[in-house]
Amino acid sequence: MARRQPRQNRIEPEDIDPVWGGWLAGLVDGEGYFMFRLDRKGIPKAKLEINLRSDERAGLVEIKQTLGIGRIFTTTDRAIRWDVARLNDCLWLARFFELYPLRLKKARDFTIWAAAIRAWANGAARNDLRAYATKIRAVRQFEAEPYVPTVAVSEQTPLGI
Repeated sequence: MARRQPRQNRIEPEDIDPVWGGWLAGLVDGEGYFMFRLDRKGIPKAKLEINLRSDERAGLVEIKQTLGIGRIFTTTDRAIRWDVARLNDCLWLARFFELYPLRLKKARDFTIWAAAIRAWANGAARNDLRAYATKIRAVRQFEAEPYVPTVAVSEQTPLGI
């Protein structure tokens, strides 16, 4: 099966306003969900989703329009979701979050997720992909010890924060 070509109308991660990129990274840190698994037939599935209240629709529309990727769904009368599930779009997101890093626990999910989608794109064996799926589930377990971010905050970060 031939893989779809990347969309030509999406912006490059390097061309996104750094303040906006930092805003999206913060939103994903709090509300995002990185998923990587193999379905019953052993076919890899990857996704990033953000679930919000339905009265926050404008924010998800802005994300979709700015990035040029993803889909928006109304999940209930009070909830809405933006998600990205195409492999090429997930690879694009991996580049985006390397430029605008996550700073909380989702950074661990992202590190595994990005490695998994790149391995999938490069034709990794199913057992290797299954190991990524197991690892991403494992890092989501609650830990009593506080998480210490690995990204150092410096004067070069947006807004100097």
